[in-house]
Amino acid sequence: MALSANDPRPPYRQIADELIAQIANGDVVPGGKLPSARDLMQRYDVANQTVQSALRVLRTQGLINSVPGRGTFVSEEIDLDALAVTVSDDSRPSPEFVALNERLDTLAGELQSVQDRLERIESARSKPKSPARKR
Repeated sequence: MALSANDPRPPYRQIADELIAQIANGDVVPGGKLPSARDLMQRYDVANQTVQSALRVLRTQGLINSVPGRGTFVSEEIDLDALAVTVSDDSRPSPEFVALNERLDTLAGELQSVQDRLERIESARSKPKSPARKR
């Protein structure tokens, strides 16, 4: 599927919505494996960061789980009926909503980056220091 340049949603959101629709329609069943990030990059002709942002949307909604070294799987605890209702609603979000949602996703990514840095700093501080050299 090619992304639409006329769509007010950013590319990562278009991909996320497409994947949600595939889950709601039963194209990817609970417990089923999603295509790899590389496959999604090729399918949509986007960068890895765009795919990761799309997957973050699904992960935040509790729709997917990633297993390192194995892949990304649709959560087995999805209410497909509720998901189908939200997907079947054809109304497009307002541009303001899209902009706010994009900003929130950006802030969530920035917050994760800060948390990762803090963890690295705390880890470095907790390591024992090597003894000082005598002169």
